Amino acid sequence: MYDLATDPAERVNLAETRPELADELESELRTHFRSLGHPLESRRWKVGMNPVYSSQGNR
Repeated sequence: MYDLATDPAERVNLAETRPELADELESELRTHFRSLGHPLESRRWKVGMNPVYSSQGNR
């Protein structure tokens, strides 16, 4: 979780100093995923990780 306005290089992870905000944002993300009507809890879409695209193969 980064403040891109003040940290465009994403060097300071604010989740470490703002865990309550990180938890709230993760909850909102999970709610959004559920609203899509199909599960996204897979290796490709695991919350907290970058997605894995088919062009990248199965790493």
